Amino acid sequence: MQQAHSLEGGLKGFSISGELLAANIDTITNTITAIIPDSADQHITVNVKVAAGVTAAINNASIGNSSVADFTQPVVLTVSSSDKQRSTSFKITIETESLYIGFDGPVIAGKSLNKSYNFYFDQMDGSIFQSVNCGPAVGTMGRCRVYRVTG
Repeated sequence: MQQAHSLEGGLKGFSISGELLAANIDTITNTITAIIPDSADQHITVNVKVAAGVTAAINNASIGNSSVADFTQPVVLTVSSSDKQRSTSFKITIETESLYIGFDGPVIAGKSLNKSYNFYFDQMDGSIFQSVNCGPAVGTMGRCRVYRVTG
């Protein structure tokens, strides 16, 4: 839904606690998408930076620089001019890491390979090819089924 009195430039920055990648703010579709770990809680701190003279609200409740949002329900961020004559709303969507790399089914069991070694580099590093490296291959392997044949 396009708004006649846009205030898209009033939103200077957006992030959520624990995000794996910087949130994507799309001013064409008025959506914000953030990627979170599979194990993340759905009650997440949202951090918003707005221009001078602009206010922010999540689901019509005014917020300051940060607020906890319940992502088990739809979340909408609205930025408004101080006189409330102009505003723009953004639908906020979070995606889990598994969904981001293409694994679209429920995860019923998992094994993390994350290590704290100084020579280990996570594929979710912000590089241009992070979504086509090992993550999708591992996600694809996770879809394979193992059957035991008994005699």
